[in-house]
Amino acid sequence: KIMQQLYLDAINSKNIKILFDTKFIKPGNNKTVITNNFRIKYHKFINCAGSYSDKIAHSFNIAKEYTLIPFKGTYKILNNKKLIKPSFIIYDSDNPIDTGS
Repeated sequence: KIMQQLYLDAINSKNIKILFDTKFIKPGNNKTVITNNFRIKYHKFINCAGSYSDKIAHSFNIAKEYTLIPFKGTYKILNNKKLIKPSFIIYDSDNPIDTGS
C-alpha cells in the first residue's frame, strides 16, 4: 500500500513524471540525460536505479571506486544447538532478529 500511495502522489504531482520503458543511455550536456526514447533535462538527478545504480554513477564519473554486487538469498534463523553442515554460503546478518531465546 505504501508503494501504491507513493505512485499516486507522484502521478498527481506537477513536478514528477514516471517514465516506463525508458532506458538511461548516458549523461548529456547542460544537465540532460540521453535515454533510448528522448533527452531529459533535469534540475536534480536522483540515481535510484537499484542494481544498475553503480553503472549510472560511473557514467557521471563519480564513485568509480565502488561496484555494486547484488545478491538475492533466503534468510533463515539457525538454532545454535544444532550442528549443521550447510551446502550453501552463510552470511552474517547486519540486522539480527531477536528470537527471544
